[in-house]
Amino acid sequence: MRGRERSDGAGPRIGLVVGGDAENPAAWSGVPAGVLGGLREAGVEVVPVRAALSPRLGRVTLRALTLRHTRLGLGSPRARIAAGRRFAVVSPQMVALRGRAVRANLRRAGGLDGLVQVGTEYVLPAGPPTVTLEDQTVPQARASAYSFLHRLPPALAEDWLERQLLAYRRAVACCVTTHWAARSVIDDYGIAPEKVRVVGVGRNFSPRGGRRDWSIPRFLFIAAEWERKNGPGLLSAFARLHAELPSARLDLVGNHPPPTLPGVTGHGRLRLGVAAERERLEELYRRCTCLVMPSWHEPAGIAYADAAAGGMPSIGTSRGGSADIIGDAGMIVDPADDDALLDALRAMADPERASRLGELARRRAAAFSWPLVAERLLRALALPGLELEPLADFL
Repeated sequence: MRGRERSDGAGPRIGLVVGGDAENPAAWSGVPAGVLGGLREAGVEVVPVRAALSPRLGRVTLRALTLRHTRLGLGSPRARIAAGRRFAVVSPQMVALRGRAVRANLRRAGGLDGLVQVGTEYVLPAGPPTVTLEDQTVPQARASAYSFLHRLPPALAEDWLERQLLAYRRAVACCVTTHWAARSVIDDYGIAPEKVRVVGVGRNFSPRGGRRDWSIPRFLFIAAEWERKNGPGLLSAFARLHAELPSARLDLVGNHPPPTLPGVTGHGRLRLGVAAERERLEELYRRCTCLVMPSWHEPAGIAYADAAAGGMPSIGTSRGGSADIIGDAGMIVDPADDDALLDALRAMADPERASRLGELARRRAAAFSWPLVAERLLRALALPGLELEPLADFL
């Protein structure tokens, strides 16, 4: 493609380093798979590189390390095992094994012009120019009670922080999804601002358009993690709204409890990879008038970009980088402020306001796609001979 090739006409050969399967759309909120597809669309030869053990060896090793770290957890036996598993993933033993695996996989990949390193829970050896890609830093994750890093033993957290700092120092550019994350890379790690680049997120789901009835306020909540996404707080606020406005509706998608409040409908988990479930989700995107996700912690909510693509405004959270995605096409609330959430629901129940913001959201969605993220990553890599002028600008 013109402007995306080297001056000799050959496309660059880029390694996409991921702590798992880069082709899996369910991994890391679909970011690796999205970047993989975006780079390919940009005319790049992409070589997925696993920063992980083979699946079989990984399972055996994780099981052994989980047993070793289970005693670190608190609570019920099930909770202790879950905590032990999370601790095992970032233990020094696992980090060392993953480092050995990624070195071997990079050798097998052969000559690469550059690397995109997704995540910093592993260490890359010195090699071709590298950009990192993350949605938050260790200090930001540690500050949230809803992140497993918050409960990580201090020694393990400090190890991860040091790995992240090493990755940032080695990289030619530190790419992040939002300005919220960029501020932490600069302020908490002392990385030069000109080395930190905001590349945004892509959309995992672009619902087909359709005629939406704005006269009936219908809110959509999507969450795999009910508590972190503040499902209980939303139900409380919606109950108050429904008492004032009985026509209001709330649709729940994901891992939610059985709905008991009037006006609330539960749909359970709807998977994009299952045709019938995808169609049901598309129907909700066509009919609902506002996405509501007032999470306690949301580094970069891709769901906001998905909603915007369907012409739906959002009510998002002030905890994280959501404001970058939503922009002027919705409202931002503090999840701890129940009255503010109710006020936002009231505002979005107004048909004229919701319709106007929905049109703004549709236009704003054009800035969020995986091909654009890929172009920004290529711009950050700035490989010799690569024409940068036609590539998307940083956000």
